Amino acid sequence: MTHRRNTTLITMLFLLLSVFFGVMAQDAVISSVDYSPSGAKLALSTDFTVQIIDTTSGQTISTLPTFDDLVIAVKWDSSETKLAVATGNRVQIWNVSTNQSVLTFQDHSHPVKSVAWSPNGNKIASASGEEVQIWNSTTGELLLTLSGHIQSVTEVIWSPDGTQVATSGLDSAILVWDAATGELLEAYRIQDSLDPEVDRPPIYSISWKSDGSQIAAASLDGSVRILDAATLEPLSLLKGHLDSPVSVAWSPDGQYLASGSVDSTIRIWDVTTSQTVEVIQVDTSVTSLSWSPDSSKLAYADANGTLHMTPITSSMTTPTPPP
Repeated sequence: MTHRRNTTLITMLFLLLSVFFGVMAQDAVISSVDYSPSGAKLALSTDFTVQIIDTTSGQTISTLPTFDDLVIAVKWDSSETKLAVATGNRVQIWNVSTNQSVLTFQDHSHPVKSVAWSPNGNKIASASGEEVQIWNSTTGELLLTLSGHIQSVTEVIWSPDGTQVATSGLDSAILVWDAATGELLEAYRIQDSLDPEVDRPPIYSISWKSDGSQIAAASLDGSVRILDAATLEPLSLLKGHLDSPVSVAWSPDGQYLASGSVDSTIRIWDVTTSQTVEVIQVDTSVTSLSWSPDSSKLAYADANGTLHMTPITSSMTTPTPPP
């Protein structure tokens, strides 16, 4: 048991170094994929580059100029005219029609690990070190700095109504904040492990259900937790991955949850029953997930630098036995 856990930690460290610092030798790592609001395009970041992909043909539409620092995350705005790019200690906003950078947020003390637009596009949240900053997306003015994590923040997301942001961290915590005032509203931390050799598992990824009711969290212990978004009370624990899930995403219609793992699988969950309804086998570790806006396809990237776009059957009802 201890050997397997140590192997998991080594694998996770290698994957995270690959995504965050580019140490995978033979292949470029796709650190982030994001469907555009119409579903016609997909943005992906690979090492020092960002590409825009036509989701029908699979062909590259455009490539942004090469960045000086590794690109960790890309996110479309709601109008599909701008792209937020997290690279080094800054976030850049790009006009995708002209391939020009129109705004840069530079006041980060550490590399930016996550970036997210507010639903109306007026604000941007960025995670750097143990803090999250909220910016005016038009003027670049820093509006709020959220401090509460005691280890690095791994992801920041907005509530569907744009009034709150949630953050996850290596400190095993999820914090929910008032996006207007910066007040900490709720906090959740994974309880101490019963195994004395293992501390609380870090939380690598979170996703907010489209109706605002639940937050999903993927952690190092191999599980996906479902929390009540209003109280952060645990609702269920999804188990099935043989190793740590590193990316989690609700389908836009709220019917399914996808989790991508170091165990080279993606699991599609029916959260109401806590059952896996589909298992997608991948050649290697999964690095990023993104659903199409109509919930019919799932885009995902693996540690070999390969992009996949897979149809998801809307009539899945029978759980698929774990492989």
